[in-house]
Amino acid sequence: MRYRVKAPDLPAYRDLLELLNGRRVPVFVASEKRRLLSVGDLPDEARMEIASKGAEITPDFQYDLEAKI
Repeated sequence: MRYRVKAPDLPAYRDLLELLNGRRVPVFVASEKRRLLSVGDLPDEARMEIASKGAEITPDFQYDLEAKI
């Protein structure tokens, strides 16, 4: 499952990108302009850290093969 992570501001975006790279979470798309990351599966610890930085995490069903349209 892929997830979209939307950072509230640019410093938080950069912190999140560093955090995810450190945890070896696959980052498929990174848009600094939109402060948006498209990532792979997130461990629970990473989810909590992302949420603590004020970012939104939403499922990205566009890439879910089992999603019904």
